[in-house]
Amino acid sequence: MIEEKVEHLKQARLLHKDQPLTAIAELQVRHLVDQMETLAQQIVETESQINPLFKGHENASFFRNLPGAGPAMAPRLLAAIELLPTQSVSEAQRYIGVAPVIERSGKQCWTHRRFHPPHFLHQTFVEWAGLTVQYSIWAKAYYDQAKARGKKRFTILRALAFKWIRIIARCRQDNTDYDEARHINRLIAANVAWASPLKEKLSKA
Repeated sequence: MIEEKVEHLKQARLLHKDQPLTAIAELQVRHLVDQMETLAQQIVETESQINPLFKGHENASFFRNLPGAGPAMAPRLLAAIELLPTQSVSEAQRYIGVAPVIERSGKQCWTHRRFHPPHFLHQTFVEWAGLTVQYSIWAKAYYDQAKARGKKRFTILRALAFKWIRIIARCRQDNTDYDEARHINRLIAANVAWASPLKEKLSKA
């Protein structure tokens, strides 16, 4: 597709012959290309610093083995967890912005998401929740049943992130790695309706 677009650009004709405007446009494009090249180099340099730091961290293997946590997301998750102030799980969920906010006024009551949560923390956990839908059996099942009930995508992902934060906290408390089969068995034991068919999927995985 890129090669095709380049060919189209080579065959494109000018919309006008106003030389000053054309010269300014060419200058702007060259500046943008320079910025992109600089940014690409900065990303490479930053990753060269992040990778050895992550590999040497005592909790690296835990985050690396989480569903959907690849070379980019695993260090982000570790950094996000370390950036959380010392607090309970429920406080962390509210701070990150994945816990619903309940407002009351007189006899009225309504629920909404938290406005202006910490950007890095919120984006990291919600983005990762979306990745787990591709790699976790129970996360995919939860997403599908919520979508079938008419829930919007980011509403589902915030709710999924809410659950993952509690799971991570429990694993760290017990000093154990995340175990997909163990969590699914807990869901089934708790009689979670949408988790019932997962036993068969787990056996085939």
